[in-house]
Amino acid sequence: MQELTDQQIQELARKLSEEQNKVRRAYLEQKKTLDDDMVVSGKTVKEWKDELWITVPSADMNPQVCIETNLAIMRAAAIVDYEHTKAEMREQVLAKQASSAYYQGMDHIVTEFKASDKRIPGAATLEVMAEVSSELYKRIAIEASNELKFWKNFKDHLQFVKKLMEQAGYAVGAEIRSEGYSRYLESLGKNYGGSNG
Repeated sequence: MQELTDQQIQELARKLSEEQNKVRRAYLEQKKTLDDDMVVSGKTVKEWKDELWITVPSADMNPQVCIETNLAIMRAAAIVDYEHTKAEMREQVLAKQASSAYYQGMDHIVTEFKASDKRIPGAATLEVMAEVSSELYKRIAIEASNELKFWKNFKDHLQFVKKLMEQAGYAVGAEIRSEGYSRYLESLGKNYGGSNG
């Protein structure tokens, strides 16, 4: 087997880099399209993110910041839980409709062939024809399933943020208790002659 020359290696690296850049651009373009154009429960993905996404504050964590962030989490969780429940119900109903449409399509096709005195096609052909006739319902059911996944991901995000805020609350509480204990010890020293004077 022949070894590659430095020039061939450089050419391969350049082509690979170009291909990676194409893929990255396509990904970013698709992401922007999804964020800006995909509608979930009446709003775009970007609109939902702007309204409901919670970021844990990284600086100046104090009781007020904890309270405000927890209130934002509670507000977002109420909306997300409601939308998730609606999406769950919609997904179940549409999945049943898609299944029902398949069997109704099969029955309709057989009935049409019998009514026209034509020979009924084989089972495989009937299945394909029924699949085609129920395709719209299957696509709608897939969209409902994707919407359910969207809300599930939002619920997971809020659970994660809630856990982080619980930990932050414990840390802030411990700091406050520590400061209070230090002041208490200082007051003991002042009140009971803590200095040798």
